[in-house]
Amino acid sequence: MKGTRKGDNSEINLHFLEYSGTRQLAEDLLRFADLIDSKKLSLYGISYGTQVMGTFATIFPSRVDKFVIDANMQPESQLLPLAYGKAAGINMRTDYMIYTCSAAREKDPELCPIEDLRQCLTFVDYVVYYKIGIRFGLEQFNGMILELIVSGDSEDMKLATDLCEKASQNDGVGVMNVLCDIDGWFCINESRAESSNCDDDDGPTSDTSQGGNCFAVSADNYKAYSLPIVFMVNGMDYAGGQSAYNDKFFIQQVMDFQASQTDMTYLFIGMLLSNFNWPKNIPLPIRGHPSITGIVSGQIFDRLTEYGWTQKMGANFPNTHLLTSQSNGHGLNNDPICQAHINKYFETGSVGFVDGNVCGDPSDAYNNFVR
Repeated sequence: MKGTRKGDNSEINLHFLEYSGTRQLAEDLLRFADLIDSKKLSLYGISYGTQVMGTFATIFPSRVDKFVIDANMQPESQLLPLAYGKAAGINMRTDYMIYTCSAAREKDPELCPIEDLRQCLTFVDYVVYYKIGIRFGLEQFNGMILELIVSGDSEDMKLATDLCEKASQNDGVGVMNVLCDIDGWFCINESRAESSNCDDDDGPTSDTSQGGNCFAVSADNYKAYSLPIVFMVNGMDYAGGQSAYNDKFFIQQVMDFQASQTDMTYLFIGMLLSNFNWPKNIPLPIRGHPSITGIVSGQIFDRLTEYGWTQKMGANFPNTHLLTSQSNGHGLNNDPICQAHINKYFETGSVGFVDGNVCGDPSDAYNNFVR
């Protein structure tokens, strides 16, 4: 931004990225506190919010009243561990749910009436990618099938078993037919994909949720594609590292990940690319401060922010209390037992549990058999 004028009317040149990262958001929170004449703020961050609130508490510890960070991101700004943790975390949750299904079948086959869930997920994911051109990953279809199984509706259960039966028979057409019965979105997109040719498409696809596999996005629908923008802003926090400037190292990291993981290589690549050859970076401090009290919480089987990051964040804020949920969700919104501890803390100002408290999983997945 050239020609920006300061208060004394002198001109300076600004780079917008210098004002686009998490540090700048934390500074905006401080400005907000000053504008409302608040000496301290009570902070509650979830997921990326843990990075924001953790940064604020690190830089401005004297301005913090109550403090809760849940489903934590890593306290250090290292892109390679971030990319690995994000992608591998999704695989871990998928593996856990596949194991849970298998274990439930040992007790009662009706709890999870699918003989080979991994084969089912893998084949369905392949068929959708082949037919529509969109890669969902095993986790998305795992969630779909799990929701059908635990709904308690016999028709939903039949859809889940029919889908996996077609997959076991390597019946791609049958798989798409069942997916269309589950969600009409698949029918719309299969039809559009068969009739479209991206090489000849010179206009934007106005809304890919209505079909199509050509991914130019119109301004009107840009909001639906905001996640890459989040990654780009995070580029400010995670810029640097050998993988950002060395093609050979980048490719080797991708190959190593692919060799060790069952899925999600494309997400790993996307995360690493979020700041490849990044032009401007404002590194964050390592999140943590010994004077901060409150609660650091996380979920053991969280697919988006691995539990190890919560443990590290708790260690960096050593006077907080660690609260752990056995849930496989992201955030405590689906765990009323753990959430009650946080609600009480905000009401009373006192942490009402011992450090390291673990809440049971309220999920009824596969009749809550494996714990």
